[in-house]
Amino acid sequence: MTRYRCDPPRGGLEYTTQQVWISRQTACDRVGWRGVPLSRVDLLIDQRLREGVSPDDPRDLVVLEVREHPGRYSGEVRDRLTWRIHHGRDLGADGCRAEDLPRAKLDVEEGHDGQTVVTLTTGDGEVAWERTFARSRWECDGELAPARLVTWCWQRHYQHLRWDDVSALAEAYQIHASDTVSQALREASRQLYRLSRDLGWRKLTLRERRKLWGADGADRPQWHRMDDLALRYADLGIGLSATGCGEATIRAAGGGAWEE
Repeated sequence: MTRYRCDPPRGGLEYTTQQVWISRQTACDRVGWRGVPLSRVDLLIDQRLREGVSPDDPRDLVVLEVREHPGRYSGEVRDRLTWRIHHGRDLGADGCRAEDLPRAKLDVEEGHDGQTVVTLTTGDGEVAWERTFARSRWECDGELAPARLVTWCWQRHYQHLRWDDVSALAEAYQIHASDTVSQALREASRQLYRLSRDLGWRKLTLRERRKLWGADGADRPQWHRMDDLALRYADLGIGLSATGCGEATIRAAGGGAWEE
């Protein structure tokens, strides 16, 4: 991970409904660049920085953290950029105070060739980090059939469901006029996720699959029937709650646990 003093971008963003706690005091909005899948890169922006708000305390600074982050389910690594407020004299994991970090500027260019180029440049003109992302169509229009979005999500991520169970959802699904394609796809995915849970399925993280099947867990499917999981947990002598969470997870949640 590398850190810089850098303000978050303001334009060309797509906010999600997801909130990520990166410490006991800091909650971030999960954000993406317009038309760029979150599986390639995601942004976490301290909620205290919403809509251009500056830190209340002049001694506080906005710090950008650049790192690679593995996905919880697939394990695939993506870029993650996190903006958070630090007190100027606080030490980070790198042993450097926020006030001593180099200044940098983030530039985002949406090219006409369907690519988004992101460049992080330090105060002395050095390019510290640069990525080029393929940008998909992001504007919804009248030619985009809502049922096609549900079908696409089902074919790509929810093949454990029968089409007979999905077809009614696809026929009823609607796109809001203000939605981008990414937002509409995320909502379709959320509805398919809820349908999966209602039909007795549970999605396992990579860590959970490795816990249940060891080294072979990475090759196991992400979705499993709850009754099959109950048998597997029983074979291993591990408790499984009715919510689908392990007992340790429930105890941690009760104590205010957070996820980095």
